[in-house]
Amino acid sequence: MNPPNLPVNNIIEQLQERAKELHTLYKVHELINRPDASLDEVCRELTEVLPAGWQYPSVCWAKITLDSTVYQPPRVVETPWVQRADVVLQGERVGAIEIFYTRQMPRADEGPFLKEERKLIDTIAERLAHFLMQRRLQATLSNWQSAMDNLASPEKREWWVIIEFLRKTDQQLLLRISRRMLNYLCWNGIDEAQQLLQRFAADFAPETDGFEDNIPVRRKSINDLLALTEDAFRIAATHLSEGEIVLCIQKWIKDDKTGFLIEAVENQCTSLTDIGQALERYHQIGVQDEELSRSVQIGLRVSLARRFFTEDLEYINTAK
Repeated sequence: MNPPNLPVNNIIEQLQERAKELHTLYKVHELINRPDASLDEVCRELTEVLPAGWQYPSVCWAKITLDSTVYQPPRVVETPWVQRADVVLQGERVGAIEIFYTRQMPRADEGPFLKEERKLIDTIAERLAHFLMQRRLQATLSNWQSAMDNLASPEKREWWVIIEFLRKTDQQLLLRISRRMLNYLCWNGIDEAQQLLQRFAADFAPETDGFEDNIPVRRKSINDLLALTEDAFRIAATHLSEGEIVLCIQKWIKDDKTGFLIEAVENQCTSLTDIGQALERYHQIGVQDEELSRSVQIGLRVSLARRFFTEDLEYINTAK
């Protein structure tokens, strides 16, 4: 091979690899955006599509693990030449995507794998996580509607159905909403809510009359905290209309969904690339800006203005 032609050949080869990776991303996008496809169908087809995006597809196979379910081609054997990316959902590892070579290949940036292939598998793992989140949200909304339709008593209030549903599906979210309800009631000057907050804080005091500073406080059990939820909404039902309670719960649930974006933009160590990815994820969850509480809307806009445009306080106050 003529040395002067080598750089050109390298450029062509690199462009061909990037084209393969881009084509694979397009195929992944098509698969996870099929509304009629089941999770099993999507994962099985992904294992067929992914090898084409890697440098040596003829000796490559893909494996997807979600919880205890494994998707992979038949009659394959795992080897030491593997590239792996975790599938992370709401901060919890729920599975992984793995790419195996069946035999040793020339050394590259990460064993036999290219650095661009690391970006590719990480991106695919993130998109699979978004797909899982959308499916879980759809299932939650479906179950929610089913619970509303199957109310045994017409006297059951709509907000109470929501509370009961969260009690069964996401107790931590229910506790956060209950605390916000208590704060909301306190801001409206309701003494019962203030007393309940004081009782709640008192339960965390150390049970000793001495002066020991290094004694852990007693943790409340989840049942104690859920009892607090009942008290908070009992007070709310006395002082607020049903429509106001439902509106507050809906806004706070949507605020909670944006917690990852709030954390990203308020953390000064977060890179602009990570903020961009958080914004993309925010758009994918389908929450509109006007559906968020006013305080969250303002906080996000001010934080984004500070990170993307200026640290000038006068400008930021104008934006606020």
